[in-house]
Amino acid sequence: MPDASLEQHIAEHPDDEKALLVLADQLAEAGDPSGELGQVQHRLGSQTLEATARAALEARERVLVAECLGSLAIRDLVDVDFHLGLVRGARFGQQLRYGLPFGEAELATQLLGRRCARFVQALSFDDLRLGDVSEVLAARSLPALRHLALLRNRAEAPIELDRLEALPRLERLILGSRAVGFAALPSSLRALEFRGRGLPPPVESIGAQRSLHTLVLTMPRSPEQVDALIEHISTLRESLRYFGVLGIAEESIPARVLRALGATSIATLEVWNADESLAEWIAHGAPPSLRNLVHWTPRAVLGVHREPRVAGKFWMTAAKLPFHRQKH
Repeated sequence: MPDASLEQHIAEHPDDEKALLVLADQLAEAGDPSGELGQVQHRLGSQTLEATARAALEARERVLVAECLGSLAIRDLVDVDFHLGLVRGARFGQQLRYGLPFGEAELATQLLGRRCARFVQALSFDDLRLGDVSEVLAARSLPALRHLALLRNRAEAPIELDRLEALPRLERLILGSRAVGFAALPSSLRALEFRGRGLPPPVESIGAQRSLHTLVLTMPRSPEQVDALIEHISTLRESLRYFGVLGIAEESIPARVLRALGATSIATLEVWNADESLAEWIAHGAPPSLRNLVHWTPRAVLGVHREPRVAGKFWMTAAKLPFHRQKH
């Protein structure tokens, strides 16, 4: 069986390919199909192979992936990314497209119960009920999980997520619902993104996270919540590098929020509405570190003319700064 110290090292350094190959050899010797899968994927990725040999290895890879996953439902309904024999990431939601009677919580519990998924680094759920999150996270230890996305999630009432503090290496959390709070957030968290629409932003849920480099949320409506947002920006002024403020496209970012951002070291600003007041701030009040603008409206303002790409039903245009910025 694999060496316990090796598995601990991989949990802490899941991208260490030398360690992963050692683990693959040990698993193969123990008869675990994920070990042979790791060896096959290594050969496919690191060698120049003739067409016949490559086709044979790819056929063997498919067989081994099926053995590792076991459940037919998992194989057909979950987008699973394998790397050197282990599940690196998984996205749930395929069953929604076909109207099949499989819940994401059920599928996730099945997948996370497989040995090949014990070092998963990224999980994304398209329609997981927020009330089921704790059940999924409790399915087994997830020592290597870095990225967790709960997209388009439903909450019948405001709910508090727990067990997040049990993810010791969680770096990025994306939420598609704002009817949520946190019992606790792991100290490892570096990116917190609220990307749902229609509910007030939970600026009070950010808590004492002082090491975030990415923060995305909806522009608050009430003066009290704007004050709370400015306080958070001030708290994060040393660490913040990416700031996104979403909302109604016709609304501008309040001037006092922009002034608070001017004291940070952000490199990228994401906004719904890139208007003339934002152009004025970029020219006169933005921090020298600001280099990128992402905006979700198709208007060519700020002297920027870029071909927008469709993101859902919205337009998103990415632009490099500076444009005509004046020196500070």
